[in-house]
Amino acid sequence: MRNRLLIITTAGSCLLFANASALARTVDEIKQCIEGNVPDLSATQTILMRTVDRAGEASETRSRILWKRSEGENGRLLLRVIDPPTRRGAALLIIQRSKDEVEFYLHLPELRKTRRVARQSIQGSMFGTDLSYEDFQRVQQMAEDSRVELGAEGELDGRKVYTLKATLDEGSTYQRSVTLVDQERCLPLRSEFYESGEKPRKVITLKEDRITKESFGWLPREIRIEDLEEGTHTEIIVEEFDAASEVLDADLSVAQLETAGR
Repeated sequence: MRNRLLIITTAGSCLLFANASALARTVDEIKQCIEGNVPDLSATQTILMRTVDRAGEASETRSRILWKRSEGENGRLLLRVIDPPTRRGAALLIIQRSKDEVEFYLHLPELRKTRRVARQSIQGSMFGTDLSYEDFQRVQQMAEDSRVELGAEGELDGRKVYTLKATLDEGSTYQRSVTLVDQERCLPLRSEFYESGEKPRKVITLKEDRITKESFGWLPREIRIEDLEEGTHTEIIVEEFDAASEVLDADLSVAQLETAGR
């Protein structure tokens, strides 16, 4: 699957697939339908991540995101923290070279250096939120699981949905996931991620009244990620989105990460 920008922004025309979604009966057809909700080449956006801890205390991080499909790759994404001042300058670069090869590079101003995030460290907290690097990768749909099965059709809040059941690849924090995909708009309305047992560890949902129709497809403007074990949650709110802006390859290189993080 080609990566999506913000779950969801999770290239082509959505209308074709939306009209044909009722005919989608295979996993590949549903994945292709979902891919219709991504800008063709590039996009920029400003997001607010609001994290609420177990005691109800909230903290906020505002970031600027640049995204582009690069030749020979599935895509690149740069997240740059712009607020609060204590985190300003921190930056994360994700390079999805192929389905099986995704690289993470982190720049922290206080360390004055850029480092590659090791695969075994992707479960660590990202910029003070309760999202791990893997969670963010999945929210951005820059991950593709090879073992996916189609479950029973159903309904969620009055909308007809497909059910996708995935056994997650080695190296993931989670063992499996279950995703409910809106049949009409081809959006993953709810995703559950399981570490073990029958209770999900984390749940990702879209806020229905914050989904807007754009020229390229459907754009979720508010996403909620709940950690059921820790009793915390993070809301990702899209404040600005521009699918017409040009993003240069040079803006999304490891060499420029420190500059971009200032």
